[in-house]
Amino acid sequence: LIDHSSKNGSQEFNNIVSKDFFYTKGIKDFLLRVENKRTTNWLEQSFITYKQIEQKNGPFKNVIVNQASRYGLILLVSTIDNNEFVIKMIPSFLERYETEKNAYTKLSNKYMCELLGSDDENNTLFLKRLADGSPAKFEDNKCISEFFDNVFNNMTIYTKDNTLVHFFYEELKEKLVNKNKIPYCKKEIVNILNQAINYYETYFSKSKKYYIHGDLRMDNILKHGNQYYAIDPIGYVAPAVFETSRFIIDDVDVNKNFNMKERLNLLVTYFSKWFEKEDILYATYIFIAFIGYNSTFENSDNAQTKEYIELCSIIEELLGGK
Repeated sequence: LIDHSSKNGSQEFNNIVSKDFFYTKGIKDFLLRVENKRTTNWLEQSFITYKQIEQKNGPFKNVIVNQASRYGLILLVSTIDNNEFVIKMIPSFLERYETEKNAYTKLSNKYMCELLGSDDENNTLFLKRLADGSPAKFEDNKCISEFFDNVFNNMTIYTKDNTLVHFFYEELKEKLVNKNKIPYCKKEIVNILNQAINYYETYFSKSKKYYIHGDLRMDNILKHGNQYYAIDPIGYVAPAVFETSRFIIDDVDVNKNFNMKERLNLLVTYFSKWFEKEDILYATYIFIAFIGYNSTFENSDNAQTKEYIELCSIIEELLGGK
């Protein structure tokens, strides 16, 4: 049995022999902490599903188990026939599978990773395996600019149908309704949520709505040849400018050796080739409120939440207290 760490911290095996292999760091840090029993049951079923997939497509030469994913299992598979693909298994209790699958079909293949197939009964997606797979870097300016050109030039306008999607504004308001559940930094997060709702209603309530990926962090934008492609969409309906926000927030968070205000200004200026600077700032503030609320449940300490609170203060300063 081969077990060694890959360059991104994931583990590679030539055989998965029990569900214990699926107890990844990401699953332990989040799902097993907040939904232990349901997660344990899901991991047992996921192992059964995996073995069925292996029997149908295998035998597998090697399997890389992503250790970082918190909302599901991601397996990079190579068969003895040198076929390569990705298996993503999502717990049904998270209610993310259908919206993620729909996002792959709604969003443009100009920038989205190809969905090869799905198993709706087992909440499993099969995706193209990207050759390089290295995360995006803002400093890789030519490729990242081509990626965002593809994103913003190929956006899909929202049209009402029976497709299950996440309505960003409705979910934002729902977080304020559930404010009493916030485990820490409650006062600060409630204040930010109130301001975010005010900003949305003032500046975006009449904006055209689009299907957006909704989680374009660097780890969700991967290299394939000389082009980037996006994976792991959440599938929101929101104004187009909101597609800039997650990348900006993630970049500022990752680049802690930079002054936060200076790094934020750099990113906002960069995205101003597609949108107005003020709209980018308002959208980013609103997005921080959204994920800042989530961070109080996803993390066992308040360090990440405090960073979000500080970033909101910087944005308000740049907006001049509007």
